[in-house]
Amino acid sequence: MKNLITLIFFISGNILIAQNTFQLGLGISNQGQFDNLLEDFYFPAHPTAMQDDAHLGKDLRIKYNFSGSYSFHDSLEFRLRVGYAIRKNHYEQKFPTTALIVNDKQNILEFNPSFGFRKNWGRFSFSTGLEIPIYIVGDLEETIDFKEFSDSINLSYSANSTFRMDGGLILGLNHYLNVRTFFSKQIFMFSEINYGILYSKLGGKFKDVGESTFPTVINSTYEYDKTYSKIYFSQIQVHFGIGYKF
Repeated sequence: MKNLITLIFFISGNILIAQNTFQLGLGISNQGQFDNLLEDFYFPAHPTAMQDDAHLGKDLRIKYNFSGSYSFHDSLEFRLRVGYAIRKNHYEQKFPTTALIVNDKQNILEFNPSFGFRKNWGRFSFSTGLEIPIYIVGDLEETIDFKEFSDSINLSYSANSTFRMDGGLILGLNHYLNVRTFFSKQIFMFSEINYGILYSKLGGKFKDVGESTFPTVINSTYEYDKTYSKIYFSQIQVHFGIGYKF
């Protein structure tokens, strides 16, 4: 028993005094692992609507990432990445007698623990491994402002609607490849790709609150169930960022 305890302390001591490093990174990425999936499902034209093409307008499809990694002996690497994605969309349609303005917003929070192997080569550091992506998908909120004109000046009808759809959860198993380029002993830039197999469980309640404001005021509320589950191979997610080695 004493020999076992001595061996454990010896191994632990070697790990602590070896070339262990801690690194922090900040970066941005696309939303490749879930963008198409959410764009298809969260399309509130009607309760069962799906679509393959994005809305036309001004989109925001960026994910912001913060990561920390701890390496043992320049070979084993443990990481945790936290990401925050914003999905915003604004588009307008204008015709001689109608006008439509749509705004929607949805947030996604990511937690991504991983384990892999790292190899240093001069100013470069390469790592690869497996990770468990967990995406917490927020509710979709969309507002629609619609106006109709009897001619180019006179308003004949006006209404607005607010859609709300429940979020969900996406999780799975990823493979990652990471390359770091050091400009000094501490500062580096990195690029990374992630891809894997994911399971999604999305939706719940679909709620539409509408109000016609002209020529008369009429309020309406519609509520449906809309859910979706899918196992799929994700598209590639690409990261770029900077980091600091302690």
